[in-house]
Amino acid sequence: MKRILAVLLAAILIFAAAVPAFAADTANTAAAVEAEYPLVIVRGMQFRTQYIDYGTDAQRPYLELSVKGIGSRLLKALKPGKGRFVERLADQVQAFFDGIVFNPDGSSKNNVSLDTYPGSFANYIDTVDWEPYNEQALVMAACARYGAENVYYFTYDWRLDPYEVAAQINDTVNTALADHNTEKVNLICGSMGGIMTNAYLYRYGSDKINSLVYNSSTVCGTYVTTELLQGKAVANEKALSYLVENLSDKKLVRNFLSVFLVKSGLVRIACKLLNRFINKNRDLIYERTFRPTYGTVPSIWALVQPDELETCIDYMFPTEELKAENHVVIEKARRMAEINRGTADMLRQAQANGCKISLVAGYNHACVPFYESAATQSDGVLESALMLGRATVAEVGDTLGDGYVAADPSKVSPDNMIDLSGALFPENTWAFKNSGHVTAREGSDLTNFAFALIESKVQPTVTNMGVAQFQNVDKNYNFIPY
Repeated sequence: MKRILAVLLAAILIFAAAVPAFAADTANTAAAVEAEYPLVIVRGMQFRTQYIDYGTDAQRPYLELSVKGIGSRLLKALKPGKGRFVERLADQVQAFFDGIVFNPDGSSKNNVSLDTYPGSFANYIDTVDWEPYNEQALVMAACARYGAENVYYFTYDWRLDPYEVAAQINDTVNTALADHNTEKVNLICGSMGGIMTNAYLYRYGSDKINSLVYNSSTVCGTYVTTELLQGKAVANEKALSYLVENLSDKKLVRNFLSVFLVKSGLVRIACKLLNRFINKNRDLIYERTFRPTYGTVPSIWALVQPDELETCIDYMFPTEELKAENHVVIEKARRMAEINRGTADMLRQAQANGCKISLVAGYNHACVPFYESAATQSDGVLESALMLGRATVAEVGDTLGDGYVAADPSKVSPDNMIDLSGALFPENTWAFKNSGHVTAREGSDLTNFAFALIESKVQPTVTNMGVAQFQNVDKNYNFIPY
């Protein structure tokens, strides 16, 4: 039984490392408008579009995110061989993630690259062969609205230090400015693109940005990274129960899952067994898998809550020898922590200087249920509280409580799950219930609202945009009443 649960845990963790939120597969058309400024779209992680030995006969995915790729690793762990089963399993998980690893000197262990799109998207719109979802759907919708010659799609190796990626963003911005003989661009950043954009603002300022939209972004880092780098891996029963109960939109299926798996106690039993396995093998798991893979990646360290960074460093690199060996990634992590400490002041100053800033994110989904704070509200990938600029949120399935008193009651969602009164930008932040991660489709209310934000002649606020601060979203990303 323990072996089965261990294999299940490994499979879940591998899948959870790249949780995509796919958009609907149909699209409405949106009326074209004249673009006042070119639009730069900074996307997030590219788990499925990065390759080892890109462009050569040896090109292959840097992560085998397929049933065959994951299954083969699990089968190898199950095959009798040298060492304990858990050691073989750890080695196979490490081998699976080997494609993302960095060397101690800060270089990539593997020759990893990806599709990039220099210049406007007019150069690519007739040649791209993709199924639009997430930022890709946003790109296609923007091309339909503004013309592809006015849209710039910035992709990058998500593993890199945001401070270094900032220079690439600056090059893209400058290209757009030169192409259109203008002094400013609009910018929408999604997911990991948020922390990359923060680094850009830190290095180059906001003078070239007319309007900036943080879309389901890492503007304030993540809790999951912070906690996992502190060893706080745990099977969270509440998060897993909520996830299981909401696997289907069909009421009969949801009721069955709730009764058969959650109320029956099977989820509770599974979590207890998994946590027993994790606690017994935590040191081995970190030593053989997490430290030599994600522990080497600069962008992962950039997402740590800055006040928790030194605790994370001490846990991941507990000896002076390990700290010395990994000094490059540690130095980059500390530089990003300083940037993150100043994010609030930096963005407020950018706004004061005329850069229009908006934050949008979803909630009412469970996080990946394998860390201490996983029961917090999320869009299925990132924590809502941080995407919304450090809002106060309830745990999934709960409300803030009948006795909860907000500093500004008007900033509390109608379902009493989100309080924006203490957030970074209470007047220009929008929370969308049931919206997934960086969701977009041409013609949807959600996508058109993102465009309305960048088209606004003044700083968008909840009073001047005509869109309520809290919206319920249907499966086609259109607004519906609470």
